[in-house]
Amino acid sequence: MYSLRGERWLGPYLLPILTAVRDTVAFFFVTMLSIAAATHAYVILGPRSGDTYPVYSAFTHTIRLAMFGDFDLFEYQGQDTVFGQNASVWEPIDPEPTELDVKTYIYLQGLFFGTGIFVQVLLLNLLTGILGNNYDKQLERNEVLFVQARARMLLEQQRRPWAQIGRLWDWLLRHPTHEPTESVGPQSDGSPREDFKALDTYWWWCPLVAVWALVPLRFVLAPPVDTTDLPDAARLFKRLTTRLVYTPVVNRPYLAPFFLLLSPFMLVFSLTIFLAFFTILLVALVLKVFLGIQVHGIHYILNLTVFGLFGDRWASECGIWVFVRPVDGELEDKMDDVLKQLKELRECLPKAEASGSTCESQGPSSPPGKPK
Repeated sequence: MYSLRGERWLGPYLLPILTAVRDTVAFFFVTMLSIAAATHAYVILGPRSGDTYPVYSAFTHTIRLAMFGDFDLFEYQGQDTVFGQNASVWEPIDPEPTELDVKTYIYLQGLFFGTGIFVQVLLLNLLTGILGNNYDKQLERNEVLFVQARARMLLEQQRRPWAQIGRLWDWLLRHPTHEPTESVGPQSDGSPREDFKALDTYWWWCPLVAVWALVPLRFVLAPPVDTTDLPDAARLFKRLTTRLVYTPVVNRPYLAPFFLLLSPFMLVFSLTIFLAFFTILLVALVLKVFLGIQVHGIHYILNLTVFGLFGDRWASECGIWVFVRPVDGELEDKMDDVLKQLKELRECLPKAEASGSTCESQGPSSPPGKPK
């Protein structure tokens, strides 16, 4: 469940709960110390010293009283209820306090009431208020928590071992002598393809086999007809082959034979993706024909999740822009005035409805030196 914290439908509601509970760690520490102290006192008094595990027995009796409010006073005092026969009916006979030592009885009673009042009544009721207050505070900043959680998830993904394969691929895409270009998008694909054509025949016929092995992906990248949502299939396929085949071979020509060896695996990969895509299309067609449900964005989802293509750009070529507008003091004062007026109207409306009068609210306060 925690791995779903980055999902929009769950994260903004789950994260305030987890954060509110995390903020009560210090309170739980104090509570557990109090329970440990009560358990220690119970062990010293030794009403259950005859049990097989006296320390654990003392802990269970204390935790039942302090946390769950479940207790049996006679059992807590180490006295077991016996049954006596009255005529033909067996009735319980409560143990007498005189069966215990006077000091032990007094100490046990004091420990019982002290643990019950301090932990069960005071601390646990205080915990309810603290949790509610913390949850309200964290719920107000749920969007901040949600964005932070997504950022941490991205960082975790980058630190995983299999994510390091991306560094190897970046090394293949980087020319050993040329400076990295700042151009992004489809216009950056022209140079590698032109350089590839200038290679010797020995170097370029091996990668061409790999390119042909990727042909089934052309039907997955975009529909065969032109649409306004996605670039045409030829353009996307050109971007894919440039990144996967042409650029690594141009930068390091000695890798060309490896693409010939990898071409069967690339063909299997392409056919697998194509069959999965064809299956999804059949399911979408059935939903549309029999249930009237129309599915959109299949190409977009596959391009983004499988190939990392956002439109006609790779994810590494995309950027995120954040626009922040600071709130000046005057605007903040106006917002406070509006909230104050809303509060006054909320308090006035019930009285006005009962008396048949109207509510009047003062206008927003003007900046110093200016009339209202």
